[in-house]
Amino acid sequence: MTLRLEASATKFERDMAKVVGVVQKASGAMQARARTATTKIEQSFSGLGIGVAALATRTMPALAAAFSAKEFIDSIATFTKIQNGLKVAGLSGDDLARTFDAIYASAQKNGVAIDDLAKLYSRVAQLQKGLSANSQSVAKFTDGVAVALRVAGTSSTEASGALLQLSQLLGAGTVRLEEFNSVNEGARPILEAVAAGLQEAGGSVANLRKLVEAGKVSSAAFFQAFLAGLPTLEAKLKDASDTTDSAMTRMKNAFIKAAGAIDEATKASSAIIYVLDLVTAGAEKAGSAFTKFGEVAGRVFRNPGNIPIPTTDAMGAPLPDYNQPSTTQPAGDYSNMRFYNVFETNF
Repeated sequence: MTLRLEASATKFERDMAKVVGVVQKASGAMQARARTATTKIEQSFSGLGIGVAALATRTMPALAAAFSAKEFIDSIATFTKIQNGLKVAGLSGDDLARTFDAIYASAQKNGVAIDDLAKLYSRVAQLQKGLSANSQSVAKFTDGVAVALRVAGTSSTEASGALLQLSQLLGAGTVRLEEFNSVNEGARPILEAVAAGLQEAGGSVANLRKLVEAGKVSSAAFFQAFLAGLPTLEAKLKDASDTTDSAMTRMKNAFIKAAGAIDEATKASSAIIYVLDLVTAGAEKAGSAFTKFGEVAGRVFRNPGNIPIPTTDAMGAPLPDYNQPSTTQPAGDYSNMRFYNVFETNF
């Protein structure tokens, strides 16, 4: 047991040394890039008489409090998920970059979480054939929904749920009352725009509800009616005001975009993944060793009478019999040492 535990510990130490080396190497590269970037920023601000040090003194404490290391990693993960979602929608290269920028601009303008808005775009883009839509109308629809959420003053949590229900509504083929009610609770201005754009509804959400109850509103008709009713939403923007929630959402959006840009430039997430995988592998090996220890201990202490007491260790050397009197050890109870002999040969 002792030899194997020491071997496992030594291997774990070597793995951890690799982790430290990777972190130090990545840190050195990032510090070098930071120094270069700082010099360039200093040159940019020099004409205004503002130094980076002074700028950092005024702004960085607040940013550091809001943007922890965990949030940086989470922001990279969110950015990656957004990119992957847009790729699933068939975007790549310049088209992907332009679409992301458009979604980001809409999210910032309206104080909506960019990841929720990007999910909506991706889902609608995959449904566009059934909605008689194209990439331009999908982009217009997504921006219009962001405007509707701003008009409604919906919180980020409420907006997330409403957007999920909206995407399900569009994918159902026929608008169902369950999703209709969920959108009504979380983002009613969306339904107001649809009612305004659907001739049969006559601008009334109550009439629109009756049509939905009768199963007379298709997902495609809902989509096209929303686009037709968008001007009514835009007219309501003048009465919409910002909230602290929307301001925080814009800041988080900016962090996500910044973290994504940093990751693309430095490949930080690749280093983080490598480090975490090394730590996981070391923990799994250590966990296996202690699991084995627990199994042997359980067998010994549950029913020690059925465990044969070995007389030699793994190398063939004789083990002392603690049940017999000893001329070199003081008198006493050594019965517990028998368990050590069992561990020595079973672990």
